[in-house]
Amino acid sequence: MRNILLAFVLSAFMFQPVQGQNPDYTLSFGAGFGVIGGTAQVDTLLSISAGAQPISGWSLGVCHSDMSIEIIEVTDGLTTAGLDPDFSDQSVIAGQGWTAGVLLSFVGLTTLGEGDGYSLHTATYQVMGQGDPVLSYCSSLGSPAVDTLMAFPDSSTATPIQESGSITISDTQPFTLEVGPSAVAPGGLGQVGINLTNPLPVQAISFGLSFGTDRLLPVSVEPGEVVQQAAGPEGPDFLAVDLSPGSSTGITFLCVLSLTAPYLEIPIGAGEQLAVVEYECSADAQLGEVISATLVDNLGDPPVLLRATVEGVDAPLVTQNGSVLVDGSSQASSFIRGDVDANQDLALGDPIQLISYMFTSGQEPSCLATADFDDDGLLQLNDIVNLLGFLFNDGPAPSSPFNSCGQDTTEDSLGCVEYPCP
Repeated sequence: MRNILLAFVLSAFMFQPVQGQNPDYTLSFGAGFGVIGGTAQVDTLLSISAGAQPISGWSLGVCHSDMSIEIIEVTDGLTTAGLDPDFSDQSVIAGQGWTAGVLLSFVGLTTLGEGDGYSLHTATYQVMGQGDPVLSYCSSLGSPAVDTLMAFPDSSTATPIQESGSITISDTQPFTLEVGPSAVAPGGLGQVGINLTNPLPVQAISFGLSFGTDRLLPVSVEPGEVVQQAAGPEGPDFLAVDLSPGSSTGITFLCVLSLTAPYLEIPIGAGEQLAVVEYECSADAQLGEVISATLVDNLGDPPVLLRATVEGVDAPLVTQNGSVLVDGSSQASSFIRGDVDANQDLALGDPIQLISYMFTSGQEPSCLATADFDDDGLLQLNDIVNLLGFLFNDGPAPSSPFNSCGQDTTEDSLGCVEYPCP
């Protein structure tokens, strides 16, 4: 029934078909990547040559070649959604593919002109097993069959050039982004860590984080230890952070380690700290209140998606959301890592006090967590070596919190009895 409706609507402007493929219009596919048991998303893309006649709508079918994938959902792409068409319909045909039809304006007032890489639709596939699925535009799906055509305001149509695409399937575990635990006192500053598990090296990554309430106000976002180590002292080539990307309180984060070859990568890891979000809690927050910290892909304009780039192909991220506990006892745990002598200045006195405490029965630091350079929950010789390397040999920076006072985002036995945060 949906294809009959689609055919009826499109017939309003498909009276004068054009024979052969028109080189001014090219349909292609974006890169697709998925892991077995997960999903893969692929964009259908349109390019319109300079000087070509603007289009007022289109219809298309997309077939897939084998049973390693199954289509589960089709939505309007970023371009289509932004044009707010008068008619847009998608139909999923199990085991075969899907169809779509769009009419931008019933009276021809809205058109789409020259440009490259317009995102018409986004298709989501379930990855069933290993394979090499090929995606192709087709005119054989539906009843009646939906043709792959471009339509113009004068009711004529054109057959575009149609390039095939594919989905790269991996049998590795999914890429996972996790929000670590966090607590904060009313009126205080807190930090939440975003941790990455990646079974393959990652070249770029993006995400959005929403608190969903104005009781938590983001203050800053810093790359985590795994990004610092991968990018080196110069930092990533591209880092875009937005502290107010939408109507709800949250942030967006987009990091590309290097823009030119040889491309830097975040190495394979499990639960590594990708980013640290610092936030301020309103003074009127209630003790015991639990505020959700949710990873999302709908913040920003255009929205920043939950994606990791692997060998030039985008992979979706499985998310594990977290929460922030409003807890009056958490204020005392704020500190600056590496500042062992608690004078708010990282200098030679810090490794000296740590050496004295660990090897000559010297005074215990008032905030033991400051001495745990790598945040592994242990005080060892490598903490002294790394602190000296950072201070005097351009070594990696301490784990967060480092640039300013904040809370430890990992749970361990190293407490912080006293630290003079402002």
